[in-house]
Amino acid sequence: MKHPSDLIDELFKAHLKPALKEFGFKSKSSTFFRQNGELVEIISLQKSQSNDANESRFAINLGVYWPKAQEILGGTCETPPPKEYDCTLRQRLGPLFDDGRDYWWSIKPNSDIQAIGVDVAEKVQRFGLSWFVRAASLDEAVKMAQPRQAIVFYFLKGEHVQAAALVEEQIVKNKHAKPLFQLLATKLGLKISAKL
Repeated sequence: MKHPSDLIDELFKAHLKPALKEFGFKSKSSTFFRQNGELVEIISLQKSQSNDANESRFAINLGVYWPKAQEILGGTCETPPPKEYDCTLRQRLGPLFDDGRDYWWSIKPNSDIQAIGVDVAEKVQRFGLSWFVRAASLDEAVKMAQPRQAIVFYFLKGEHVQAAALVEEQIVKNKHAKPLFQLLATKLGLKISAKL
């Protein structure tokens, strides 16, 4: 009987790979990627660290790599494709379809791999691909981003006043992060209050 972890690999090759190939994704190991203009869109598999011979679990992670933003943030990818954790915007697939909750698929030696594979491919296409559409828009990206990334997105949009206001807000919220945000403001040439 096959180990559930091997069944996860089979599921990806048999179901997700052909489904995503139709949408222009290539694969490398357990990562799928495609170019969208200058952006790189990533779909990756994360296996649970507690997987064993009785049960293996996995989640799907999404990411969009914005080269211009990463250049400013100081985290450029040297060997493409970027890893999901190197992406400018990141999102777990589960919360997009499970009322904001994290979701892990479970595979046991007797699981119906076909049914799980169809479910994963359907959810990636239905929820993951629409997330990529939003994440490729600067207007949406600024709403989806963590504060540092949002500051850079505001800057890239030419909204320097908003970028500076967010820097000031973050410094007030977290004094320990003050040097980090001041450095980013200096790098972007943003004018922030001297009182901070």
